[in-house]
Amino acid sequence: MPQSRIALTSAWSQAQELYRSSRGFASWLQMDTAQQLHLYVRETLSNALLSHAIKTSAGWTWVETIELPGEVDLMWPDHADGLRLFDAASQEETIYSRRQDETYSPLRKRIAGLDLRARKTLLNGRNALHVFWTAVVSIPGGSATAVHHQCFGADEQVSRIELPSRYDSAGALHRGVDESGWFALAWTVGREIQVALWDSCIQIEQVTAPSPITQMPSLEAVAVDNATKKVCIVRRAFLDETHEVVCALLQ
Repeated sequence: MPQSRIALTSAWSQAQELYRSSRGFASWLQMDTAQQLHLYVRETLSNALLSHAIKTSAGWTWVETIELPGEVDLMWPDHADGLRLFDAASQEETIYSRRQDETYSPLRKRIAGLDLRARKTLLNGRNALHVFWTAVVSIPGGSATAVHHQCFGADEQVSRIELPSRYDSAGALHRGVDESGWFALAWTVGREIQVALWDSCIQIEQVTAPSPITQMPSLEAVAVDNATKKVCIVRRAFLDETHEVVCALLQ
């Protein structure tokens, strides 16, 4: 597996205060198809309203207050300049709405077989929602903590639950995504770091990163890029603060 190490040299912009609340709030940031940044803010005690700001060449401007269609447990700004809203109703189903051009369609549609409660999510560049978590599974002679993955596609179809780690005990779960629709999920198994890749909702690759010889690695982050066919991980030696970026070119 070809590898490379890279250095991070990009400079960060100055911090700018955009919103303040004494009650707390949740926020989401997304870049639209015209390369404009959108910020969405929801007050902790106001589940029904969402504030929306856009950054242009003139700076940030608050443009609207959005009325939400009902209970919303999870929200993702999508890659078609809209919003994907989810109500984690029960173990058996999730209630889904999509807002586009100030209109909800579908509006509170019931999606069977999708459980979002206490699970991590990420929306990829093709507007597929990846759901992933670890859970104990039974294996011959005992049990293991396995990585689980499920996908809710832009076509509103729910994939079956996969176990990309199989029955190896996994930890330190991290994820990354690119604009084309690739999604990467990385985890540790002993001294190894494994990475699984999906194109939209279809798994296309699984690779193992080379392990340090002397120390157990600590997984910090993962990133993937379809244009260069490259996946990178950030890892740290368990007993020191030295971080390194290791990349692999995919076949």
